[in-house]
Amino acid sequence: MTSAASAGTPASPPGRLPAPRDVPRPWLDAYPPGVPPRYAYPEVALTRLLDDAARDFPTSEALVSGRTSLTYAQLRDLVDRGAAALRGLGLQPGDVAAVVAPNGVGVPILAFSAWRVGASLLPVHPRHGGPEIVRRLAQTDAVVAVAAPELVDELADAQEALPRLRGLATLTQDGWDDDIRARLRRRRQRQRADEQVPVVHELLASHAPVAPSPVTPADIAIVAYTSGTTAPPRPVRLSHANVLASAFQSRLWVPDVHAGKERMVVATDLAGLLGLSVTMLSGVLAAATLVIPRSSDVGEVARAIEGEGATLLHATPSTYTDLAADDRAAKRDLTSLRACLSVGAPLSDSVVRAFEAATDGGRLREAYGLTEAGGITHANPIYGRVWSSSIGLPVTDTVALIVAPDDHQRVLPAGEVGHIAVAGPQVGLGGTAARVGEWLITPDLGTMRPDGSFTYVGRADRVPDEHEEA
Repeated sequence: MTSAASAGTPASPPGRLPAPRDVPRPWLDAYPPGVPPRYAYPEVALTRLLDDAARDFPTSEALVSGRTSLTYAQLRDLVDRGAAALRGLGLQPGDVAAVVAPNGVGVPILAFSAWRVGASLLPVHPRHGGPEIVRRLAQTDAVVAVAAPELVDELADAQEALPRLRGLATLTQDGWDDDIRARLRRRRQRQRADEQVPVVHELLASHAPVAPSPVTPADIAIVAYTSGTTAPPRPVRLSHANVLASAFQSRLWVPDVHAGKERMVVATDLAGLLGLSVTMLSGVLAAATLVIPRSSDVGEVARAIEGEGATLLHATPSTYTDLAADDRAAKRDLTSLRACLSVGAPLSDSVVRAFEAATDGGRLREAYGLTEAGGITHANPIYGRVWSSSIGLPVTDTVALIVAPDDHQRVLPAGEVGHIAVAGPQVGLGGTAARVGEWLITPDLGTMRPDGSFTYVGRADRVPDEHEEA
C-alpha cells in the first residue's frame, strides 16, 4: 500500500519548483517511533533553553571541563553577569559580538551572554589567522570582540580596519572556579605594554546580573561563515527561530533522550554551526551535561568519554575514525556511548563497524548538513532502518529534492544525480548556496531513492549562483 506521504511528485507549473508544502514525503514512512514528522517550535529566544534548564535542573552539571564544573544555576548566573559585562564593553541590542577562541567553558557563557543582550554571535576559530579574523570582524561590523590571548594584540592593532569595534577583552581557558569572585584575587593579565585588556573572568566577577533585552524569534542570533571549500567563505545569518529549530531537530532525532540525565562530549568546534546548534544547544535543550575536552586530541576526547560516562556524541567522521583506530582511545572504555551522529563528510561503513564494536553497540549514524541550514538537514535514524553509504532521511519539518545542475527549477526523478535542495525552518540567509523561492540549492550533489532516502555524491564543479531566484 502506498501512503499519502509516498504519493507521486506533484504537478507544478513548467519551469518552477513546487512549494515545499506540496512535496511528497516518502521518507516519513521510515521514521522510527518517537521521531515526529512535524513539531510546534516555541517562539522564544535561545536563552529560554538555558532558563528552562536552570529552572528544572538547577543543581545538575551544565558544563564540565578538566577540574571545572558549573551547574545550570551557576551557568545562568554567569550568563546574566556576562550580559552586563558585554554591555559595559559597548554591546547593544542588534550589534555583533565576536568570540575568537578555541573550545572552552567561556564560549557557551559568552554565546548566551550575547543573546541575553539581544546581540548576534560571530563565532571564529583562532586557526583562521589574524588577517582572516580581522576581515570577518570588519565584514560583519563587529562591535565587541572577545579573543584568545595570543590574538588580542593583533586585533588591537587593527583599529583602522575595524572602525566599529568598541570593546575588546581576552578569554583564558583556565580558572573557571565555582566561585567566580575568586578570580579577582588573580593578577590581571597584561596583553600590551601600554594598556591592559580586561579578562573575561574578572569582568564576570565585577558585574551584577542584568535583565535581558527583548528578543524576537526573527532577530539574528548567529553570523556564521561557510567552509569556503568551493568559494570564499561568506557569512550566513541565522535567526533565533532558525537555530532553535535546528537544536530541536537534533534533539528530536534521538527519541530516547532523558532530560537532565545525558552527558554529551563537545568534540566539534563551538566556532561552527555543528558545535553550536547540533551539539551545544541540543544538549542544553535536554539539560544535558556538556563535557568539553581540554583539546581536540583524540586521546583527550576518549579520556572525556570514559571519565564522564558520556552517553551522546556528535562529531565529524575523522573523530570517529580516530576513536575506532587510535591506540590511546583503545585503552579507554567507550561503552557508555549510546547514540552518535557523524556530520561534515561521508562516513565509511568500515568506520561505523569498528566504532560500534569499540563502544559495544553504541549507535553511530551518518548525517548531513551545511551552515546555511543551521547545521543539519538529513540523518540516518538512530533506531530503525539504516541506509549504507547514505545521509539518510530529511529530519523533522525538512523537505528535500534533487534538482538539475543546469536548471535549478527542474526536479529530477529518483536515482538521477543533481543538486540537493532543502527547505525547512532551520534555513538562514546568505552563504554560497543559491535560493529559489523557499528552496536552498546546495553546492552538493546527491541522489534520492524512491523510499525518500538520500545519498551524497560530492561537490559540484560549479557552485550555484547565489543570486539565482525563482
